[in-house]
Amino acid sequence: MIRKLTRLGMFLALIVAAQGQTVPQEFVTYPGAMYDEKMSKLVVKRQADIQVFTTPEAFDKVRAFYATRFHEVKFNAPAPTVRSGVRVRWAFFTLDYESDLAHSKYWIKVQYPFIASVNDDGEFTDIRDVTAIQTFHVKARAGK
Repeated sequence: MIRKLTRLGMFLALIVAAQGQTVPQEFVTYPGAMYDEKMSKLVVKRQADIQVFTTPEAFDKVRAFYATRFHEVKFNAPAPTVRSGVRVRWAFFTLDYESDLAHSKYWIKVQYPFIASVNDDGEFTDIRDVTAIQTFHVKARAGK
């Protein structure tokens, strides 16, 4: 009986693997990162649920943490440069196994420095010396 259950379990696992991994991975907060409720509420959320976390840890350390857990994807647009001349560093990871952000419904952006606001002229006005971790979970559209 146990042998039959083991075979059944292996068979079901193969079926799931053959269909692709469709259940999104669970987001893991970087150790010590703080949830920024104010910034999370400021972000326009009509199409996605967005959370913002910040940490004083170096970008490379935070990126490496997420690279061991999730699939890193390329973002083809060049990173901007802030007024001080520092070039923004960013990395993107999908939690739903998609190969790019255009198709992903659940992804993370790790960025340094954190740009908290942009004025009407498109200039960065609130640049913070922290690494930001932002989650983007696209909401299901009505009828889908």
